[in-house]
Amino acid sequence: MRAVEGAEVLHPIVLRAIREVTGQRYLRIESFNDSPYTRHAEILRAFERARQLVVSGWNPVIAQAGERAGWSAVLQALRASFSHACAPSHSPAG
Repeated sequence: MRAVEGAEVLHPIVLRAIREVTGQRYLRIESFNDSPYTRHAEILRAFERARQLVVSGWNPVIAQAGERAGWSAVLQALRASFSHACAPSHSPAG
């Protein structure tokens, strides 16, 4: 994962998938992978879940806002992301 550009985007997605598969929070992917209690099948399930999160467009920023403050924070984060994406480009008058 380190060799892939955008690893900082994938890191929270993989950690989320690990938490969903195992029910445990890991701060580092390596901690999960290197744990003597982690089985190969769990690693495969975690990577499959991470793939599903990526395909579904799961966004860690919006998800964290929702976990902290409820729906109002989620709506605020969505509005902010849409306003940045839909902002008109300013072209110099000439």
